[in-house]
Amino acid sequence: MFRRSPRFLDGPVGSSARIAVAMGVLGLLAGCDNPTGILKPNQPPGAAITGGIVPVPPSGGARDSIFYAAEILWTGWDPDGVIEHYQYAIDIPDDLLGGLNEGGDTGIAWRDTTAFRASFLFRTPEQDSLLGEPIDRYRGDHTFYLRAVDNEGLVSRADYVEFTALNFTPRTTITSPPVARSADPLLVGRSFNVCWDSLDPDNPSPRRTPAWYEWKLKQMPPDWIPAGREMQYAVDVLAADVPWIRMSADTTCLRLSLQVGHPYIFAVRGVDEAGGVETRFVKGGNGLVGQQPRHTAPSGPFPRAGHGGFPRSRP
Repeated sequence: MFRRSPRFLDGPVGSSARIAVAMGVLGLLAGCDNPTGILKPNQPPGAAITGGIVPVPPSGGARDSIFYAAEILWTGWDPDGVIEHYQYAIDIPDDLLGGLNEGGDTGIAWRDTTAFRASFLFRTPEQDSLLGEPIDRYRGDHTFYLRAVDNEGLVSRADYVEFTALNFTPRTTITSPPVARSADPLLVGRSFNVCWDSLDPDNPSPRRTPAWYEWKLKQMPPDWIPAGREMQYAVDVLAADVPWIRMSADTTCLRLSLQVGHPYIFAVRGVDEAGGVETRFVKGGNGLVGQQPRHTAPSGPFPRAGHGGFPRSRP
C-alpha cells in the first residue's frame, strides 16, 4: 500500500506551516552567521604596500633610500566582497590629505590599476651635497599612497610609505677632435666639429644614455691666456653668464663657428630623465679650453656659435 503524502491544510494549522517554511528559507539565504536575515553593512577593503620600498618608522627620523627608477608591490583584501581595483597617488599636497580615505572627487589625482605591482620614475630635483663638490648625485623626497576600492565603491584606508629617491648624474666624454684630451690649449680654425658620448650609470634603459644634452660656448677676450686653466672654474665662474643650450639625446655632434683670434671655453653635459644634471667638468673630458690663431678678424657680423651646426643621430 502506498501512503499518501500529507498536505498543508487551510486554516490556522496550514498558515503556521507556511510561515515556518518561509522563515526557514530566509534563514538559509541569510547564512549561518546571520540567522536574523538582516543584511550587514558593507565592510571596507584593506590594502598594504608589500615590497620595493622599506617603510621606516617616523620615530627613526630617516627614510628608505632607493634609486629613482623603482618597482613597488602591493596587495589587498575584502572581508565581504571583492576588490574592484586599486588606486595610487604620489606626493599628495598637504591641503588635500583630509580626503585621503574618502571616496568621490576630493581633488587627489588617484590613478586606477588592477595590477599588484608597477614601476615608477621619481624626480630627483635636489643636489645631494653629502658626496662633496662638484655634485654627482641628486635626490628627491617622495611619498607613495595606495588604497583599494571594492565592488560597491567603498575605499580602504590608504597605506603609504615615505622614501628618498637617489640619482647619479650622467658622465659625458668628448670623442672628437681626438686630441682634445691632450691638447692644452686646443688649436682649431674658424670652425670645427665637436662630438661626444655619454653614459648614465643608473638609467634602467639598455642604452644608458641621458634624456638631453646641454652645451655652452664662451668667447674670451683676445688677451686671455687659456693654457693651464682649471676646467671646473672656467665653466662655473668664467662662463657662468652664458646660458646652456638644450638638445635631444640623439644629437651628439656640433659644428661651432668661432671668431678668429679669440680663446674660448666649451662645455657639454648630460641631463637625465629624473632631473639629474652633470656638474663635474674635466678638461678634455666634457670641456675644452682652446685658442684661435691670431689673425685679422673677418668683417661683417660674427656668426653665433652653433649656427650651421649639424646633428648626428644615433642609428
